[in-house]
Amino acid sequence: MPSVRINRRTVERGALAATSGLLAGFTALAVGELVASLVRPQAGPVTVVGGAAIDRTPAGLKDYAIRTFGESDKLVLQLGILATIGVLAALLGLFALRHRRTGAAGVLAFGAVGAVAALTRPDSGGLGDVLPSLLGAVAGAAVLQLLVGHLTLAPAASGHGDGEDGPAVGPTGRNRRGFLIGAGVTAVWATRWSRRASAISVRTSTRSAWSCCSTTSSRARSGGKRARITPGHGSYPAAGS
Repeated sequence: MPSVRINRRTVERGALAATSGLLAGFTALAVGELVASLVRPQAGPVTVVGGAAIDRTPAGLKDYAIRTFGESDKLVLQLGILATIGVLAALLGLFALRHRRTGAAGVLAFGAVGAVAALTRPDSGGLGDVLPSLLGAVAGAAVLQLLVGHLTLAPAASGHGDGEDGPAVGPTGRNRRGFLIGAGVTAVWATRWSRRASAISVRTSTRSAWSCCSTTSSRARSGGKRARITPGHGSYPAAGS
């Protein structure tokens, strides 16, 4: 039986490419949620895709999910969506090693899917709802292009390329440092954007709750002091005013 030799550099490049895809996906979601928190929180990529998935799920399967997971069914759905995005993002990173532009186009395609889901939701807010998914996809595609570029800059020893975007046998030491720096900066900023989006969403929800409570209280007070009119006797305050 012939032995199979796995080149260490090939494994390293594959791992770094998958990491590139994951960071691209993380960036896309972070930017998408940040834009959604500024435009309309219900237009976030995970929210609209999850809603579209629920709308297209057979009633029997929905009932099974509710019976199995109870009140955590939506959380389980979101975790499943995130896991699926993570796997697909890693695969796109691997694919981008040989076809960098096509890999970036794949990220943009997922953004288009999110935009369509946002527009077709029953509670869609219009064209503004496509911005989170599209802008997030653009940011993710840019990150994938940048990071995978550090893995495909080393010239091939034989002088022949190994992908549509040029030769790739690296990364060399210099390219590896560039990749690590780019990956680190991307992870830090994507995390900051994600936290910022969460903070804005919480603040918006709190303001909406306070506004609702204030409106209800005002109506209750005004209702208690509403004047009653008796024919022939003018008006007088209601009891308790």
